[in-house]
Amino acid sequence: GQYPPPKGATDIPGLEIAGRVVALGAGVTRWKVRDQVMALVAGGGYAQYCPAHETHALPVPAGLPLIEAAAIPETFFTVWHNVFERGRLRAGETLLVHGGSSGIGTTAIQLAKALGKQSDYEFFMNRSHNYELLFNTKTGFMQARNSDGSWADPGVGWTEGDTWVYTWSPMHDVPGLMKLMGSPEVFNRKLDEHFAAGHNKHDNEPSHHYGYLYDFSGQPWKTQAKVREIAAQAYSNTPVGILGNEDCGQMSAWYIFTTMGFYPLNPVSGEYMIGSPLFQKVALSLPGGKTFVITAHGNSPQSLYIQSAKLNGKPLTIPMLHFEDIQHGGNLEFEMGQTPSKWASDWHPAPLPRFQNRPQ
Repeated sequence: GQYPPPKGATDIPGLEIAGRVVALGAGVTRWKVRDQVMALVAGGGYAQYCPAHETHALPVPAGLPLIEAAAIPETFFTVWHNVFERGRLRAGETLLVHGGSSGIGTTAIQLAKALGKQSDYEFFMNRSHNYELLFNTKTGFMQARNSDGSWADPGVGWTEGDTWVYTWSPMHDVPGLMKLMGSPEVFNRKLDEHFAAGHNKHDNEPSHHYGYLYDFSGQPWKTQAKVREIAAQAYSNTPVGILGNEDCGQMSAWYIFTTMGFYPLNPVSGEYMIGSPLFQKVALSLPGGKTFVITAHGNSPQSLYIQSAKLNGKPLTIPMLHFEDIQHGGNLEFEMGQTPSKWASDWHPAPLPRFQNRPQ
């Protein structure tokens, strides 16, 4: 759904669009979007339509000085390739990033940083903290607000979930959420309750990263046990072997990543949180003839806990890999055991930074 832009508009309005213009030139324009987001490029007659899983070239009116991109994590890579690597962004054009998920913060931050736009980087970094406005410190949960700023009924404001489901959703700033809750100990107790009370619904995507959250709170052995449990309960080699709607491949993607031993909790970050590999050995064939090999010594259904890890022969003491670690090729080795260990439990990442004298 595309609509003629209002004349003279310089910002992004409304509840349907969240984001801000990264100005690379004059002539900023805004568009109203609905279910899908159009990407438009001036003069070239090219548009990128991104429903997360496919891209189509569409004709657009000449003279529109902007590019629009859906601010969902998967789209960042498509935007980077088509816009920057293929040179579709030209002088005098504007990049407009908007959307409705936590991907808006990290997508815009990464783009602004890569472009050397420090002012925009700081703006978007500050804006990425706005999830904090929906955290009710009295209840310890996320909660919708009314238009006057007051708290709405805890049972309203949610789609495909409830306050339990969405309280854990600031995947771009898990340490910040932990700080809002008060401490890692409170975070862990609430996460324990989330799973014990049956609030985790793996048949729907909002819950897919929750098993990996213990990596951030000093209890990675719980992540190792939980992702193994989910993999065993939600998947099977049967005609109904996937719990819930496959939904563009996400159900299978979670399982494939998890079996290898890591998962992109926040895809835009280029970071992969470590869980518990299901295989003794996996080899990834990469471009340029490179290979990334994951080996889990002593792995079994009972020996699911990581005792130690090495990346290219050097001790790995944090429960995380970077995209470059994988893409460059190499060897990731785990020593597995039947009892929980303190491996990587000393890792305590900091919340996202905040910049002074920058509007949010």
